[in-house]
Amino acid sequence: MYQDEKNEIKNGLYSIGAISEVTGLSVTAIRYYSEKKLIVPSYIDESTGYRYFSSRHIWKLEVIKMYKQLGFSLSDIQELQETKQLRILEQIIEKSEQSIWEKIEEYNETLENLSWLKDQCSIYQHAKSESGFMIRNIPERRVLYAPSRSETDMWDLAMIHQKKITKELQMQKTIHRCYGYVLKNNFLQQGGLKIEGEYIKLDNYYSCREEELKILPAGNYLCLIKTFVEWNQEDWIQKMSEQIKMLKIEPDIMILEEVSLYLLSLEDTVYELQIRIPE
Repeated sequence: MYQDEKNEIKNGLYSIGAISEVTGLSVTAIRYYSEKKLIVPSYIDESTGYRYFSSRHIWKLEVIKMYKQLGFSLSDIQELQETKQLRILEQIIEKSEQSIWEKIEEYNETLENLSWLKDQCSIYQHAKSESGFMIRNIPERRVLYAPSRSETDMWDLAMIHQKKITKELQMQKTIHRCYGYVLKNNFLQQGGLKIEGEYIKLDNYYSCREEELKILPAGNYLCLIKTFVEWNQEDWIQKMSEQIKMLKIEPDIMILEEVSLYLLSLEDTVYELQIRIPE
């Protein structure tokens, strides 16, 4: 324990310990403010090293507490104590208000992203319970697209697009995204997924060139949902082929699209195979 932590009053002056009890500030905080010259002891006992403060310092510490509660920096408080100018106080208030509004905007963006991700969890749980074929009407989609450099490497997408989408998402201040693949139309006969191109669907595109974007057509799609691991199994290919023959479909585009953003495991990510039924 430092000597001046002792709670005592001497000749109407207060030790740091006594000041701490009155103001609710820690001894460490008061000592720090003293070292930064925000408060200067009224008296230092040379024999003991005790520092003593007057009741005026209690008022100063209350002011410092209010400034800190308002988010003022140490340099702001020092400037106010040195200048004692109302104009400076008003400038600091305006600066603090601007900083708070920026934080509020950031918090609102974070809340919106959290809400979206929560919805993605619900979508994922619902999708896991879907086991059969269905026909869905899917609206037109505008996506950031690139031809695949590999027919089988589904992770090649990140290498192609990551720099581009990083810039886009920073501009949009969102985590919203959806990954997908355009498949070769003959992949069912080849016994496995054959990737023609890869895409990422975002809410907006600000920095992408028009030639980097692709329109996935609207229409009725024959759909089947599986996890990433299940898509690498061969039994579903035969079932899908039989379903296409039964419905007499001649697909013009086949898409494998992420159903929801799933952050816990790549292998358990759920994808929907979408085979467009020509009109």
